[in-house]
Amino acid sequence: MSNTTEALGKFFERLTARLAGKQRQGEQTFRQLAAEIADNTRSVKEDQIEQVLAANGKTIQDLQSAVELVLKRRELAGRLKAGEVVPAKRAELAKTKADAEARFLAAQEKFRQEVAPLGPRVQELNALERAADQARGVLFETAPRELHEEMERLRAELRKIAERRSVLGGQLKELRAQAEVETVGYFSRQPERVSLVREYPSPAAPMQPYAEQTGPEAIRAAEAAVEKLVDERRKPIDLQLAELAETEARLQREAEALEAKMLVP
Repeated sequence: MSNTTEALGKFFERLTARLAGKQRQGEQTFRQLAAEIADNTRSVKEDQIEQVLAANGKTIQDLQSAVELVLKRRELAGRLKAGEVVPAKRAELAKTKADAEARFLAAQEKFRQEVAPLGPRVQELNALERAADQARGVLFETAPRELHEEMERLRAELRKIAERRSVLGGQLKELRAQAEVETVGYFSRQPERVSLVREYPSPAAPMQPYAEQTGPEAIRAAEAAVEKLVDERRKPIDLQLAELAETEARLQREAEALEAKMLVP
């Protein structure tokens, strides 16, 4: 009885081992099939697929999941492979950064060494400049009285020129305002409408027809008329401004020459 039991035990052990081997082989065949389909669906015949599925008790859904897993693992393996270069690349970048920092520190130190001696020199120049300014002030103040009187005369002339220029500038502004009144009265530009409105009727207004029109073209035409009128009337003022500029330049040259004379010992 014991011999029979022992024989049966060995029989089932061999059977179990055989079935386990076939199961492992079947699973390997199933995974290989999934890999082949992932490579190229046309390389696998449908009857072969049916045989493998039947032999391993698998379904189409099981095969689809297995193919998707193969593709997913390949993608992950690719990422893993790409990540293998990171340590070397990171070390390369770190070296590049360290080299750049070393060059920067060296340049910074060189700059410090070259600039440091300049500080006393700058202070020396500042002291010389202050002394020169003080000397200029004393020389100017102690110059002969007739030179001061001449300098005051030149300054008074320059002040008159500045005042006259201001007056002429005001006349130019008034000229433009008057030109606009004489052409179209005033421009009305509102977001919802662009128009010209003649607020102050003038029988002599040369651009009265534009005052009855609306739109960008009328605006541009009226503005052109204003500019033409301004150009015609500003010529005398421009001549006066030019004469003032010429006189001012001459007086400034005289003042500079006189100041130089006042600084002579």
